[in-house]
Amino acid sequence: MKYLSKALALFLAVAMLASFMVACGGKKDDGKSDSASQAEDTNKVAGSEQTWGDITVFVPDTMDFKGGDGTFNPEDPKTVWLTAKDKPTDYIKVTIVKSEDDAKNNINTTKEINKDYNPVDSSVKINDAIEWKGITYNAGGTDCCMLYTVAGDKVYFVMDGGYKDNDDTLLEVLKSLK
Repeated sequence: MKYLSKALALFLAVAMLASFMVACGGKKDDGKSDSASQAEDTNKVAGSEQTWGDITVFVPDTMDFKGGDGTFNPEDPKTVWLTAKDKPTDYIKVTIVKSEDDAKNNINTTKEINKDYNPVDSSVKINDAIEWKGITYNAGGTDCCMLYTVAGDKVYFVMDGGYKDNDDTLLEVLKSLK
């Protein structure tokens, strides 16, 4: 049973990575890098909050909102997708995972599998209070990151394609997750 659960965890991590790689968009690197970003309390991006299941999230006006995990469980109340209206391959996926260890394992698996993308540790602070930890990397010319935080009784795990960890759009989404 122990090996079965480890195999299932590895399979899910690889499946998640595969869906990420398919969805990862093509926003080019702008030459900026910031491994310790800071989000302020002011909205720099127009949009509104929307709720799906257990997640209330800021949805920029430039993005579409869809609840559930379209591939594995379309009714999943712990997952939402935000996709850019003008470029649907650019996205932000928000998931509530079971534990901080699950989030760390997802990030470590991505680091191992994607060494070619030179993943770099990242830390983003929201109003000097909530810290998001994870990695940033560039996959085939696309800025990507994976971040997690513990907020109350929830562990949020965010994956994106097309946004750096210091992008205003991503920061507004992160700021809304409490």
